[in-house]
Amino acid sequence: MNTISSNTRAAVGLAAAALLLSSNPSLHGASYTWKGSSGDWQTASNWEPSGVPGPADTAIISGGAVTVSDQVTVAVVELKAGALGGAGTLTIKSELLWSGASTLGSGGTTVIAPGAVATLSGAGNRDLNGQSLVNQGTLVHTGTSVLRFAGGARLENQAGGVVDLQADVNWTHPNPATFINTGTFRKSGATGASDLGGLTPANSGRFEVLAGTLVFSGGVTGTGTFHAAAEAQARYQGTVTLADAVFSGPGTQRLENGGQFTGTQRSENLEWTAGALSGTSTWEGLLLWSGGSVDGPGTLTVGTAGTLRLIGERARDLNSATLVNRGVVVHTGSSLLRLTGGSRVENEVGGLIDLQGDGSWTAPNPATLLNRGTFRKSGGTGTSSVQLQTFTNEGEIAALTGALYFETDLRLGSSTTLRFGLSGTGIPPQHGRLSYSRPMVLTGSLAVVFLEGFVPSAGQQFDVITTSCTGIFQGYMAPLISPTVFINPVYRADGVSLVTTDPTPTISGPRRLASERQFHLKIQGIANLSYVVQGSTDFADWTPLATNAVPASTVWEFIDVESAALPWRFYRVHYAP
Repeated sequence: MNTISSNTRAAVGLAAAALLLSSNPSLHGASYTWKGSSGDWQTASNWEPSGVPGPADTAIISGGAVTVSDQVTVAVVELKAGALGGAGTLTIKSELLWSGASTLGSGGTTVIAPGAVATLSGAGNRDLNGQSLVNQGTLVHTGTSVLRFAGGARLENQAGGVVDLQADVNWTHPNPATFINTGTFRKSGATGASDLGGLTPANSGRFEVLAGTLVFSGGVTGTGTFHAAAEAQARYQGTVTLADAVFSGPGTQRLENGGQFTGTQRSENLEWTAGALSGTSTWEGLLLWSGGSVDGPGTLTVGTAGTLRLIGERARDLNSATLVNRGVVVHTGSSLLRLTGGSRVENEVGGLIDLQGDGSWTAPNPATLLNRGTFRKSGGTGTSSVQLQTFTNEGEIAALTGALYFETDLRLGSSTTLRFGLSGTGIPPQHGRLSYSRPMVLTGSLAVVFLEGFVPSAGQQFDVITTSCTGIFQGYMAPLISPTVFINPVYRADGVSLVTTDPTPTISGPRRLASERQFHLKIQGIANLSYVVQGSTDFADWTPLATNAVPASTVWEFIDVESAALPWRFYRVHYAP
């Protein structure tokens, strides 16, 4: 049996304690205090006690000017006043306690090593003057101090590094400075605002606002993620130049001076309030547009998972640019979207442009819209105008409520569907309507939808196209009202109405052309319903001659090919449910 004596146990305990102490140099290193004059870090007589702080030691600076001219590593630096700089590199392994008005300057580099924490606390200005501060650990800014950048200073928050503003503190720079963020920059404390003071971060990491407001008064460049937690806010007041950026979180993010975007941006609820948006970019998620313009050349694409929502009542401009929609464009309110400088809108297959108020689209000079998806008015009881040079439609135009007025060259292709919503009767009309500044040539399909639980009753009429028309629709779609009441299109010279009626057909004719010797009948009935034509020569025996669904024109032209050999024939038609 092996035994360990009490002396052996004590020796092991002492060895373990020694190992613990050696693993954390700051726990047992010496403390050196700068004597307050100007001089070099490596000069032992500049310190009290005499010596040079090393990797396990603490350096305390309360005044004077310390020059680092070589490669220096130290555990802790307490910078209370004075200046610390030089052309060398100072690496801090454990802590930088920057607690008083003082300067990191005169060239060179200060490195906050991985696992180390730098804390700016208290009041008074802190100056980064001509120095590079590299953060590989954690940089905490609290208190009421201001971090001032001067003399071409540079802050680099590297991958894995965290900069954490734990109070409403500000950064400023009176002349050019550089801020590179490949790690995480965070505002986690206080409910007021922190301003980056005109600095323009070059970002490929993450900015996150967990509390209060972070102001990018100098804008931001690069890429990366920008996150705002609930009740937090990020405000981009300067020029923004980003590629493949992500704007996440339930908080508020405001783009207040436009920007240039390339690649694919993903936004949870970024609000663009002012300035020009330029570049060629695709947007997924929700982009709120309350002010500003899209400036060309370039293309703004709303992706298949994207929504561009126009909010507020300020006019917005699409200026010499192209807007491509593969997702959803929502126009709320009654504001104007102005297309200038030959701008173009392309609503692709699957795309939806939805006017949810009485907003209008206008163009003081040539502009075009190609609709292969759905262009819809779903809100507002007034009129929404579309005043463009050309509106080419290969998809669906829907007037579910209010009126759509086209003052444009409206080109309806054969794949067109015109859809109208019915939600009631009365004045003002409670159904969608469409009008055109020129005569309309009908083609494609007509569709009807009942909204808000409304079901028409017999004998009602809804004037849905209120402009002179020629031609007929090739297709018709309408919901069933009852087995005895149907809604049917009625074509007039001054428009198209939808009328509720029973399925009883009417017959025009028969007439016999001398050249053919065949009887021709025109049977008017309910579009899409089937009717049976029967013939007889004596009113006693009736023979079915044909069964057919009435087309969207509501008229079935029946030719009795057998009648050429008959001196006469009588006809009757009935609905075949």
